[in-house]
This record gives sequence, structure tokens and C-alpha cells, in this order.
Amino acid sequence: MKVVYNACYGGFGLSKEAVQYMADKGSESAAEALQKEGRWGIYYHPERDDALLVEAVETLGSDIASGRHASLQIAHVPDGAQWEIDEYDGSESVVPPRQSWSY
Repeated sequence: MKVVYNACYGGFGLSKEAVQYMADKGSESAAEALQKEGRWGIYYHPERDDALLVEAVETLGSDIASGRHASLQIAHVPDGAQWEIDEYDGSESVVPPRQSWSY
């Protein structure tokens, strides 16, 4: 399985070109996000393992698919493995889930 994450400080974000690519490929939520483009750009955060998101990053490349403060990369996770995004100041890693302790 492939998972998209942001590999630099700043935060996850997609370029207008990446969202347009996903909309052109049939993503209704991407098409809706394009219609709501505001002063600060497009706010669109699909699931990180979304096949169209992965395809957009692979096809367009990180330089074009990444938003203004992002450097999108693809992590390869074994099929069936659980994962989560670990984030610090916008820089992310794909890691196994942490255990939660309850008392």
C-alpha cells in the first residue's frame, strides 16, 4: 500500500494542479474543493492512502503536486499493516500506531 505524507516543515497541502488532476479523474470531493477555492488556496485533505492522491503525486511529481509549504512523498506500507501519520511542525512520518493507555 502507498501512503502520501509531507516530508518538510510547513504542513500537508496539495497544489491546485493536483486537486484538478484528481477532479479530472472522477473525484467528486476534489471537484467540490476546487469550487470552494478561497483567498488562501484550496483546502482539500483526502485520505492519505487514496488511490487518486497517490496517482496524482506519482504522475505530477512532488514539485507540482505539493502545496505551497509541502513536499509530498510516498511511503510504502505492507498491505494490511496499520499505520498513522506522526507530525511535528508540519513535517510528517508514516509510523505504526501507538499504543494508547487507559486507566
